[in-house]
Amino acid sequence: LKATNDKGVLNMEEEKLTTDEMVLCDRLRRMKFSAMATALEDMLLDPLSPNRTFEEKITDLINSEWNKRTEKRFLKLLSKANLKFTDAAFDDKIKNPERNIDMQLFSRLITCDWIREGRVLIITGKTGTGKSYLACAFAILAMRKDYSAFYVSANRLQEMADLADREGDFLSFCDKMTKVDLLIIDDFGLMTLDSTKCMRLFTILDAREKRKATLVTSQIPVKDWYETFSDMTYADACLDRLAKGSFRIALEGPSLRPE
Repeated sequence: LKATNDKGVLNMEEEKLTTDEMVLCDRLRRMKFSAMATALEDMLLDPLSPNRTFEEKITDLINSEWNKRTEKRFLKLLSKANLKFTDAAFDDKIKNPERNIDMQLFSRLITCDWIREGRVLIITGKTGTGKSYLACAFAILAMRKDYSAFYVSANRLQEMADLADREGDFLSFCDKMTKVDLLIIDDFGLMTLDSTKCMRLFTILDAREKRKATLVTSQIPVKDWYETFSDMTYADACLDRLAKGSFRIALEGPSLRPE
């Protein structure tokens, strides 16, 4: 809107784009630069725009399109991630000293270098200490950095593998689990793994080893994980790929679940 006329009276007449300006914005939209087109329209109608430098203007135009595409990509990744907590963040619930998190290790983990390197992160702790929430927070951070993520409970992972096996599609299922950048296996150790389940878990872990990152949460200390496996050969093979060289967070403190 024009602010005032020569007599200082407010003029409600709307500023309009010229024909050439409208054509330019339309071309941007046709080229799929819709955010940049909107930003350009706002810029052309802004009476203060002439006071800004060319560098400032072009920076705003590029950033508007970049930010929109980045958010669109994140939302697409989020829709496929199956997270238990879609709003998880590294907030006071996690950073509370009662959780006993090694902040030096935490600072290293939030760089997401471990995801790029295909490493393993293990989070253990009693029920309610925030294991799943923290795992989802890492997943959201990873997706903000353009990594894909998928969250699944250990039991559900076996159910999905069993269904794929019965449908003769187990290899395709493993391929899908292998491609995701960060696979989160929640509540590991709540069920005993027979020889078939051991084989399925090993197949997935072996395909991901040193290629894709895995995050495992469990109420059970890592030293007791052997008892989860009915086949000691598979136990050695799986734990070698999970525990050896892994990053570990052992959460402490009271339950975060509501009374």
